[in-house]
Amino acid sequence: MYYNFEPDLAAGINAENKFEIVAQELIGGEPRRSSNHTFDMQLSGCRIECKMDVMAERTGNIAIEIAAYGRPSGIATTLADAFVYIIGNNAYIVDTETLRRLVKECRTKAGGDKINGVGQAIFALLPIDRLEQHSVKVLV
Repeated sequence: MYYNFEPDLAAGINAENKFEIVAQELIGGEPRRSSNHTFDMQLSGCRIECKMDVMAERTGNIAIEIAAYGRPSGIATTLADAFVYIIGNNAYIVDTETLRRLVKECRTKAGGDKINGVGQAIFALLPIDRLEQHSVKVLV
């Protein structure tokens, strides 16, 4: 299934806000939002990329962007130290290098915004149970 970026943006920002509250309670300190779009927030010196995957509960996989428009992107180019994937009421926190290793084992699929009928991004599909084995899970 393909999604349009703009309609999903509000839901993604809402997910980031929910995680921010939980992170403040767990770690303390005030998260700072990134202004350069290379990661979403910084908390206690850790750069965090926060993602919400609306399809994961139904498919059993999270979609991790690895390329877009023919160039590496997402996990391949991020400056984030850790990723947070929000799935339903759970947030899974995983360090970026671990996620990069896991992605190498995954099958891939085209998706994202459609242009001329073709998804413009490539995603690695990581089973949620594999993510759970390598992450910290918290309620949001």
